[in-house]
Amino acid sequence: MYTVSKPNKTNSSGIKRVDHFSIPLATPLRTTNMVNTMNDTIRMRFRSVLNEVSH
Repeated sequence: MYTVSKPNKTNSSGIKRVDHFSIPLATPLRTTNMVNTMNDTIRMRFRSVLNEVSH
């Protein structure tokens, strides 16, 4: 498991994205639901990252 230990935002988000992508590939039957939730989580992550960068 990857824990966010580095201050580099791009690396942490990239690792998370890969983890999210590997889940729907394993279960193709729920791909649409997984993609929807994945997009939501990515959107929330970008918002939190933008908040951290702006402050």
